[in-house]
Amino acid sequence: MQSIKYLTQVVLVLFILSCSSPNDTRNLDTNEYATKISDWIDLNIGLITYERISPPKASRVLAYSSVALYQGLYNGLDGYESLSNQLNELDLSEEFDATKNYNWYVVGITSQKEMLNYLYKDTSPASLQQIEELYTLQLQSEENISRSSIIERSVEYGETLGKELVLWAQTDGYAETRNKEYLFEPQYSQWIPTANISSASLSLNPVLNIVTKYDSTGKNSVSKDAGLYSDRMLTTNRPQQITNERVAMEPFWGELRTFALDSLSSFDPVKPFEYSENKSSDFYKEALVVYNSTKDLTDWEKETAHFWADNPGQTGTPPGHWFSIMSQLIDQKELKLSKALEMYVLTNISMADAFISCWREKYESMVIRPETYIQRVIDENWRNIIVTPPFPEYTSGHSVCSGAAAEILTFVLGDNVSFTDRTHEHQYGFKARTYSSFYEAADEAAISRLYGGIHYPMAIYNGLDQGKAIGQNIATNLTLKTK
Repeated sequence: MQSIKYLTQVVLVLFILSCSSPNDTRNLDTNEYATKISDWIDLNIGLITYERISPPKASRVLAYSSVALYQGLYNGLDGYESLSNQLNELDLSEEFDATKNYNWYVVGITSQKEMLNYLYKDTSPASLQQIEELYTLQLQSEENISRSSIIERSVEYGETLGKELVLWAQTDGYAETRNKEYLFEPQYSQWIPTANISSASLSLNPVLNIVTKYDSTGKNSVSKDAGLYSDRMLTTNRPQQITNERVAMEPFWGELRTFALDSLSSFDPVKPFEYSENKSSDFYKEALVVYNSTKDLTDWEKETAHFWADNPGQTGTPPGHWFSIMSQLIDQKELKLSKALEMYVLTNISMADAFISCWREKYESMVIRPETYIQRVIDENWRNIIVTPPFPEYTSGHSVCSGAAAEILTFVLGDNVSFTDRTHEHQYGFKARTYSSFYEAADEAAISRLYGGIHYPMAIYNGLDQGKAIGQNIATNLTLKTK
């Protein structure tokens, strides 16, 4: 009888302890939490658009924000590994109390918020407010589930982790390239700036719609920033001088530290054809393909050029477009958090390294744009339907970025995965496009630059190969899951 009484007391004590336990054992690997990530994806796309951030900068923003989120979340997923000592020069202390449990989703979004506040620190107060509002909304949701002590501990560690990651980001060489004067003497056979206001009528849409903003209630709010396409579209964000960006966008981007690649030279594309005005030369033939391909574009080809244009200030730029596709995949494929996080961090790291590699080649080869060459050599009245951006031609940034993204998405989600891209359906009225694979979408994004008159075939196809090689390397060498 005494033993039964003792056993009853033990059970009662254990029950009380279990009710007051600091452990947070909920399963995070659900589609519900993956959808919460898609809210951050959509917010980032909106901010990149609103702040008129350039494609290279957009890729940097997306990569660092994804690393910060992953690094805070991976402990809450079974079998996932830290990126510390896997990414270049990233050596984290990872100091948290292993004897206590955490709400790892709170750690992740807190770490990411710290990083986003750094990445957007020179932007408008409205953008920083959007970050804070979404964070507060999601934090409140977790506070309704976890004990306050767990939330407090998780926020504290997330802030510490985020600050440590910001210190790492500050050493990538980006700061050294700000306001660094770019001096070059234009050569007849090389790239010269082509951006001009006369191209304004060729832009995708004269009205910029900013979506995906969140208020304190969690409801989407929509605002519009109307204005004609102008020099502002060519800037990378508000504080920078317009004149510098019109000369050359990010001429020193190739000097930045890569995220995962050991050597940029290992991913150099084949050399472009040498400049020549001889009609039998390879270079002339490349230009002739652009000229002939754009003379009588079909409606589908015109729409394809605009669908993938993703100019700064109009959309989230090319990396933002693939970011949008990832958000849609979370819903269409009902992805769980683990798969969404793999897709999120690997794709963004790959696109960021792809832009560093691509921009390094651009300012080394200094290939002249089709707009300049065709008007000089073939037909002075020829016009391209997409505004020529302010940087050298070779290789195609769309191609390198898309090749890298397609490689990673195929690695994470599999071959021949069909999906529908509705990125510009509501904002610009383009019909949704369905693809049978990520490679098919990447090929279309790349060839769109031929229809737009922006790139030669060599920049398109060699750029795709360059991006795919980068994606393959990162998929092979970064270890996210070991179990």
